[in-house]
Amino acid sequence: MGEFGGSSIGPPILQNPGRTLPGRPRACFATFPQNRNRTPLRFRGDVASSPGIVNPPRSPELEQCPQRPSQPADSPRVSIPETTTNAPLLSARDWERRGEDPRWLRDQERRGALVRLRRGVYVASETWAAAGTEDRALLHLRAYATTAQTPPTFSHQSAALLHGLPLLRFEPTEVHIADRTGSGGRSGSGVRRHFGPSRSSHEVGGLYATSLERTLIDLAESTPFRDAVVAVDAGLQRVDLADVRALAARKACRGWRRVQRVLDFASPLAESPGESLSRVIMHELGLPTPVLQQDFRDRRGLIGRADFWWPDARLIGEFDGRVKYSGHFTGSPEDVLWREKLREDRLRASGTRLVRWVWADLARPERLLALLSAAGLPR
Repeated sequence: MGEFGGSSIGPPILQNPGRTLPGRPRACFATFPQNRNRTPLRFRGDVASSPGIVNPPRSPELEQCPQRPSQPADSPRVSIPETTTNAPLLSARDWERRGEDPRWLRDQERRGALVRLRRGVYVASETWAAAGTEDRALLHLRAYATTAQTPPTFSHQSAALLHGLPLLRFEPTEVHIADRTGSGGRSGSGVRRHFGPSRSSHEVGGLYATSLERTLIDLAESTPFRDAVVAVDAGLQRVDLADVRALAARKACRGWRRVQRVLDFASPLAESPGESLSRVIMHELGLPTPVLQQDFRDRRGLIGRADFWWPDARLIGEFDGRVKYSGHFTGSPEDVLWREKLREDRLRASGTRLVRWVWADLARPERLLALLSAAGLPR
């Protein structure tokens, strides 16, 4: 896993690709859409059924979902990606309210049909097995909200997940809460409470989180520089940097210098977490600052757009081995590769050089340095 640590599936960096699909309101004992290759649960009454779940002795008719305690009327609504976060949760408290024996839930957990998220809150094992690291973390947030006395406001990494921000690393079972009163309980049991200035609540897919601007400031203040830049770069594609700076100036930040450093470095031009991390590593290695998203043309028209461009060295840098070209690739993989080669030939014919790198090179910065140095980029 190298320097990245934390929990990860697939490439070690991209915990959350920042999807922006239309969200859905919080589901409560209702069917939910398929996600990736997972099979949606089926329902009998208000009880989720799957091949491994034994139905309880009695299944009452589907009851209306209990209303959640109200939040301020001006709380904005934000949509989240359509994932297993909409999968039904089974609560022992609701089970007892319906006259069912909650011991049935514990029995199903022992049988392997249910997975316990928190004390008295379960999800179908099929849903859990099909969920990735990000989706499992979001299920933990919903489980915490189910057991809370009042609707919590999620902050920091938890808010980042709800807003769809990419995170280099995070603990899926850890929940971050903004304590607006400063009189709440202590952190513990997988919950980290963050005291401080009042943070407004925004509804995000049926849960409440700090605003995107506030979340970026919290991450810049509390996470390592690399992690913060990756998240803030992505956030700046959706909010204005001036608004984030203004909010940071109004709110007292213990780590103001850290926040200012991240905001000074961040850029909305980075189009992926890999590009953001590449920029940070280049900076740490003392390499020249590149121009981002530079268009290249010849007499035939637009050739393509490069992730990084060093004009003094006449060098193009590309993360993940793909140059972004206008139009869409169609045809067989061989045709796509051939067209890419022709475009690369056009770039080289203009007197430029091109170097590419992948995630593995970011995990070992000395490899990225060797690639760029061999291509002629001075330190």
